[in-house]
Amino acid sequence: MPAIETSPPGLQGEQGIQGVPGPLISGLLILAGYCEDDSVTNSTLVGIYVEKLKCTFTAEAADYFVEFSAEGKANGTNVNVGVKFELDDTTIINDQIYEPSGSGSSGTYGPMMGFKKITLAAGSHDLDLDIIMVTTGPGTKSIDVRRARIRIFKVTP
Repeated sequence: MPAIETSPPGLQGEQGIQGVPGPLISGLLILAGYCEDDSVTNSTLVGIYVEKLKCTFTAEAADYFVEFSAEGKANGTNVNVGVKFELDDTTIINDQIYEPSGSGSSGTYGPMMGFKKITLAAGSHDLDLDIIMVTTGPGTKSIDVRRARIRIFKVTP
């Protein structure tokens, strides 16, 4: 068998131009809190927020990445499911309406989610998820929300 010839390693080329800076969140995300509620919460109240899930945690003074997810369902025609993700019952992080497909159809759960990077002072904080029924027209209507999750990650440099 003939010997395999090898050549000396090549020279490293010059360093190219670097890309744009990374995302707003740099460093590691460390789980700082988690809450969940898989049960179905039903509301027949029109235009009134009802608390679905509250997560209380103790924070260090730092940046945090907070997120929520849930599944919502409208029961009746012309019904939408609203969710509000709130910090300490004073600061709205995310506010959205889930509109079932089919222009007001009902009976299908759909995803709702949101996230944001926030800066917290040291101490106890609450993150909560409130739900609201948004509707027009007469008739018996309600909303269901299930599988709610709140996740809190500390951003480390």
